[in-house]
Amino acid sequence: MKIMKRLSAAIFFLAICGNVFSAPSSVDVRVNGRVVTALIASTPAQQAKGFMFKPKISEDEAMIFVYPVEDVYSFWMKNTKFALDIIWLDSKQKAVYIKENFTPCVKEPCMVETPKAKARYVLEVKAGTVKKTSLKVGDRVYFNLP
Repeated sequence: MKIMKRLSAAIFFLAICGNVFSAPSSVDVRVNGRVVTALIASTPAQQAKGFMFKPKISEDEAMIFVYPVEDVYSFWMKNTKFALDIIWLDSKQKAVYIKENFTPCVKEPCMVETPKAKARYVLEVKAGTVKKTSLKVGDRVYFNLP
């Protein structure tokens, strides 16, 4: 009986906290006519991890960081295995800053990219995507968050 109570309590706890352990959802993002599927990083844990330790990404993979307010958000490439293009977007989904071909950090201290503009979203895509899509500051990127 004691084991059943403990098991029931554990199942109840996992059911309540299920969203904490679930994989992030994704959204299709249109960048100047090209569509990428972006994992949504909206929790501090998801945002801290980003693409760290992932061996590679495909041309149509991305990650979008969703912040509660527009502010200045810095990024680095610690424990990232491949180069990225990083696009900072305001609340209207307009590109306010772009860092192309941000290469992995091979030794500390890691370089930190800090835009001068405030952003609400930050989109990470495979390096070369900005060039292939001719994206520039002021262009709009389109997505509908779930």
